[in-house]
Amino acid sequence: MGATARIGADMQELVGRLTSLDPEASAGLKVIAYFDALVAGDVGVEALARAAALLSGVVAGVESASQRLRVSPDGARAVDDGSSHGWPGVDVSVDERVWIERSGAAHANDAMVLERFALAVAVLRTRRRSVADDPVRLVIDGTRPESERVVAAARLRLDGLRSHVRATPPTSRVDGPSTLVATTYGVVRATLVTAASSTDAGPAGIGTEGDVAHLAGSWADALLALRLTDAEHPVVDAAALGLLLPAVRALEGEGVGHPDVDALAALDARAARALAALVEGESVRAAADALGMHHSTLQARREAFTRELGYDPRSSIGRARYAVAALLLRLTAPR
Repeated sequence: MGATARIGADMQELVGRLTSLDPEASAGLKVIAYFDALVAGDVGVEALARAAALLSGVVAGVESASQRLRVSPDGARAVDDGSSHGWPGVDVSVDERVWIERSGAAHANDAMVLERFALAVAVLRTRRRSVADDPVRLVIDGTRPESERVVAAARLRLDGLRSHVRATPPTSRVDGPSTLVATTYGVVRATLVTAASSTDAGPAGIGTEGDVAHLAGSWADALLALRLTDAEHPVVDAAALGLLLPAVRALEGEGVGHPDVDALAALDARAARALAALVEGESVRAAADALGMHHSTLQARREAFTRELGYDPRSSIGRARYAVAALLLRLTAPR
């Protein structure tokens, strides 16, 4: 094991010990790790503000002589530019300050969030004196003007090529230009891939392929696909899901508490495997063979599932309901 791996393992062990002894200290280490990952990825100021907002649960902002922005905990820019006046904050330099809009008593890790936020902005400012905007971040950002994304694609030598985005955890490495992105779901590595990529390693979400104009959509698809990964599905290809992907995106808010999803969540592991085999098998007999079960026993389970779920898992409608519910369950399952 190399030195970096040993340090990472030691840190994970320390976090585990602190979690049992002092949850607040553990949370503090996670704040440090979060900002360290962003600094390593050379993200922009808005991404740092988004991270501070996500970690603190309140609006976070940064202002300088040339810029003022505020980001809400949901990751979106706040409606107005606001001001740091009256809010707890930390000076980055003589003319720049970061803050969080916490009303009332400070939370346990507010000071840590502000400290790491300010430090990350300071590091970024130092780097940006000589480093231009990250072209990977530009080409996957649908809010940037198309002209900027075209120029960034040219810098990456993507013009005229079809490519896709691969979303992975921040510590992963895949071939191709990549960047770290602070999302509502944590820090994610976005990598541009112009050739067929291996699907052996995971977790990974593979976005749909297209030209430069499609890369922002590919990133959105890759991120959703990454969120659909689990132990049984370590790599999810958005293209393989077809129409199911936009369906799941549209129905995400309906997943928690929906009877179809709750019914699947209530199954134990053995029942879940039997149901999946019934849905995916060419026949009940084929599904029974795959499970090492007599087909009459599985047929009885099919009838029981039909009563419990409210639909026949072998019917066309039943398979469709199962497919959507199973994806929503993976999307809403605790990580």
